[in-house]
Amino acid sequence: MKPVGEGVSELRVDYGPDYRLYVAADIVKAKRLANEWIDDD
Repeated sequence: MKPVGEGVSELRVDYGPDYRLYVAADIVKAKRLANEWIDDD
């Protein structure tokens, strides 16, 4: 796992289409980031 900034870490899974998992220790921040990601679709 590698920190990417602002309390968020990234885990790259080297399988298939190169999956990436993002982890935030703060649940409020994690929910906000998830909602922003969903809204970008």
